[in-house]
Amino acid sequence: MKPGAAGRWPTPALGSATVAAVVVTYNRTDELMKCLGAIDRQTRPVDHVILIDNGASERTRRDLEVSRLAVVSRLIHLAPASNAGGAGGFCVGMERAYRAGFTWLWLMDDDVIPEPTALHELLDAYERAPASSKPVLLASRVVWLDGRPLAANMPKPKRSSRGAAFAADVESIRVCTFVSAIVHRTAVAKHGYPIPDYFTLVDDTEYTQRILRHDFGVLARRSVAWHNTTPQRVYSRKPARFYFLARNYLWMLLHSEALSRLEKLVRVPLYIGAVSKYVLTRRLAPDAVTWALRGVLDGLLTKPSSSPVIPAAIEIQPVLSAEPMVKPSRIESAIP
Repeated sequence: MKPGAAGRWPTPALGSATVAAVVVTYNRTDELMKCLGAIDRQTRPVDHVILIDNGASERTRRDLEVSRLAVVSRLIHLAPASNAGGAGGFCVGMERAYRAGFTWLWLMDDDVIPEPTALHELLDAYERAPASSKPVLLASRVVWLDGRPLAANMPKPKRSSRGAAFAADVESIRVCTFVSAIVHRTAVAKHGYPIPDYFTLVDDTEYTQRILRHDFGVLARRSVAWHNTTPQRVYSRKPARFYFLARNYLWMLLHSEALSRLEKLVRVPLYIGAVSKYVLTRRLAPDAVTWALRGVLDGLLTKPSSSPVIPAAIEIQPVLSAEPMVKPSRIESAIP
């Protein structure tokens, strides 16, 4: 799923690195406002925020109006026609940011709270990298509310020496999640967008592994993001949510170019073990068995679209704004 032609947004001046924060939310307005507040406090301000609102768009609009956050004046509020999930939401936001010409796309969910220097440290790590080994993806160090590392969101190291030693505070990575990661527009041009059909779970790791299989990315340890969530083990997920994990992981194994053949072979027994352990941990509860089995069967018998359609979205206009910053548009054509 590759980018298409440029949109109607003005392209930033050549030679100037610009950043658009892409934030996806779903019925968590309180968490969202904390996230936007943290973005507003960045020592290196973002140039724009693209907010994809899968849920309470009217409440979100009201809260934005009274928030007094400076960043609201540089925010586009988009509402998909129907809940597009995290995968579809990031696809919409990244497509808008790419077509607008932004250099970097800063990706995060609505419950992420980046520290004030998070963006500065990400960009600084990029600038310090040698010209021959510039990363196209940089991820923050993710911690929980008490400061402990959050294992589920920590970028995983890559067994490669390429560029890994250019600084003591960076590490070459193979995968990360959408919890404060910046992607260069050249990577988007090459690898496209997240796959909307994934809806939720695995979409971010599939996408970042697709980029990092052959390209260079790093963990910038001095960039820190707090994840305002409850740490959740795979085996504690609700059955209906585990369905997406079971289905999407199989999709990645069978249909994605994110993993090498060897990586896929190594992960097959891990996948079988994870599904088996889930239903056993749930003591073979009927709902757990049903949803896990459905996920496995749908993963085997279906596949994500080879020509995905970017979910349709309209711009929610601020009540106090006389003119829209961007004309509403409906994106219906598939991007090969």
